Amino acid sequence: MKITAVFACRTFKLIMEVNHVEYWLLDMKEFLRNDEGKFSELRDDVNTILSLRISEISGTLVWSNGVNFDTAVLVENSMNVDFLLGRDK
Repeated sequence: MKITAVFACRTFKLIMEVNHVEYWLLDMKEFLRNDEGKFSELRDDVNTILSLRISEISGTLVWSNGVNFDTAVLVENSMNVDFLLGRDK
């Protein structure tokens, strides 16, 4: 499973395309609520949350401060966009 595209919002929400076929909505605030250190940089500076990129090697998200998450964890904590829009199969 790889993230193939991503869009970050200033509201700490991410829209992730997975394997070029599925779209998932993730609220990053749930991950950042009580954390310190590098994770708090994501929470405290909107420019850091917007600095994400996709690792070409692992297909997961990496931020400019080095924070990264396993793709499976991101998807498990997301909602499928088709489901949200009432287009689930």
